[in-house]
Amino acid sequence: MTPVVTAPAPSATFSMTAPVKAQSAPAPKPDAPTEKRGGSGSAQKRGGSGLPVFEGIQWEQRTDRPAMTAWYAPQGARAHRNTKTYLGYISQKLLAEWLALPASERRRVIEAWITDAKAKKGLPR
Repeated sequence: MTPVVTAPAPSATFSMTAPVKAQSAPAPKPDAPTEKRGGSGSAQKRGGSGLPVFEGIQWEQRTDRPAMTAWYAPQGARAHRNTKTYLGYISQKLLAEWLALPASERRRVIEAWITDAKAKKGLPR
């Protein structure tokens, strides 16, 4: 007697195709600084400072002390440093005073500071 060869019965565990890997959504990226850091193609750098955004102004966090510097950056935040003009230093004390103000008044006070700093440097308003 010759043995009879039969094909295996179809089952849920047998497949002729390669196994398919389950695809999950990519891991969320950590929160990026709001840059408008450069956030962003604009001329502002905020980095969570709480300072308002002004066209052509870049806020830069100091790495050596808890303070900020302001730059007039008409070509944008990513432009070379030699295209920017230093407007001034914002001490930790002044920054705390500004942040304690209500948002609308804070914007007005900072705008006056920027206007004064630009005038001292002979820059357009």
